[in-house]
Amino acid sequence: MSLIESLLNREIYKAARKFVVEFSAAWLLFIAFVITYNYYHSRALENEPVTEYFDVRQIGVPSFPVGANPPIIYDRTILRAFYGHYLVEVQEAGTLQALPECTGSADVAYEPGKKLPIDGPTLFWFLGHSCKIPQGAYRLEACWDVHRRSASTVHYCKNSAPFNVIDPENMGSLK
Repeated sequence: MSLIESLLNREIYKAARKFVVEFSAAWLLFIAFVITYNYYHSRALENEPVTEYFDVRQIGVPSFPVGANPPIIYDRTILRAFYGHYLVEVQEAGTLQALPECTGSADVAYEPGKKLPIDGPTLFWFLGHSCKIPQGAYRLEACWDVHRRSASTVHYCKNSAPFNVIDPENMGSLK
């Protein structure tokens, strides 16, 4: 092997070695960038408030007579599509104990623009079924599990102000 061939092989070896080192460093920097970006992106998704998906501004139930299905105030906006599970309970105002027969739940696909009933929401619509609420003071509690894409599920609850269920037959005895 001549001196020229030896020098040429050595230069090729140095160039190949330099290329491998530079390529490896660039690859490691790229991998570090991707991992860092994914970490901060997932943290940002995780820290988004639930109101970026679903915002319930108000739930209101008026006082009503026993056996009625009153219209309610249900002011909500769906901002992003998500799957969720809701649980609605009529609770005694003093103890916050739920009336088991007046509890409703379901899994729902929420989509922006999803409309409420044309005639407006009612208590039985919100519960998903009818129930007989005895005379007394109550509140409505609604909770949702918001299953967010690429983030953990968030539990979100709203309560109504207290309302009364009145027995019209006993109205005279309340004086």
